[in-house]
Amino acid sequence: ATLFVVSESVKRQTNGSMSAETLKELLRSGEIIVASHSQTHPLLSQLSEEQIKSEVEGSKADLEALLGIPIHYFAYPSGDLNGRIIKIAEESGYRLAFTTSYKKLTTVPEGPYALTRVKISRSSDNLLVFWFKISGIYRFLKQERHKLKLKFNGRTLAGQKKRVR
Repeated sequence: ATLFVVSESVKRQTNGSMSAETLKELLRSGEIIVASHSQTHPLLSQLSEEQIKSEVEGSKADLEALLGIPIHYFAYPSGDLNGRIIKIAEESGYRLAFTTSYKKLTTVPEGPYALTRVKISRSSDNLLVFWFKISGIYRFLKQERHKLKLKFNGRTLAGQKKRVR
């Protein structure tokens, strides 16, 4: 499993976050990967370039210092991304970055810094919901819903405006 961690929550032990020591224990199991989810979980697209860099680079540096390991992966808070944010994630030294928002992929192509992932949250405490999310059905339905939204918004699946004759 991969845990996407908000670094300030770990440092300050807020929002029910795990401590650095607990994360280190999980890492020792060899079955958990810790990744970055920004410093404070803002909507990155609403920040200045300097603030985005601080959130993205700062979280990586914080977690690497706290845990003593390299951090290779990043998840955009609330799935919020655009070309500018992707560029900063890449320049910050991450190998891959993830979104949970298919609708954000209407403006950027899916790739190493715009991969989709399934969010496992408190609603996943229900075993049926958890199974549904990890079965592949959930992802398939989200993708199909996204395609339909594009189609009904006057766009083709390639994201091009349809011509009216």
